[in-house]
Amino acid sequence: MLRLVEAVERCEHRLERGPLQLQRLRDRHLLIENRNHYVRDVSCGEDKSRIRTNPGIMARARSCALNILRYNGVPNIAKALWDGALNLNLVLNYRGL
Repeated sequence: MLRLVEAVERCEHRLERGPLQLQRLRDRHLLIENRNHYVRDVSCGEDKSRIRTNPGIMARARSCALNILRYNGVPNIAKALWDGALNLNLVLNYRGL
């Protein structure tokens, strides 16, 4: 959230509509937070991860997997992750690999 505040402060003088555009920026930030980070935390257990060396690599791998699932129109990410763990053929049949 700090980055968003800094970005808003930097471009505040360029905003034409003021509060309305600030609300849109906040909504866009929350959409990204809810769509990506929340799913990584809950479905992938990222907060419980014990990886301490280069955790960013695993975060990118998780994001890549979630993006492939979304690209394929999967409605339930958690179920798709579970099913994919049980059957590798399901994973290999996704478009975008």
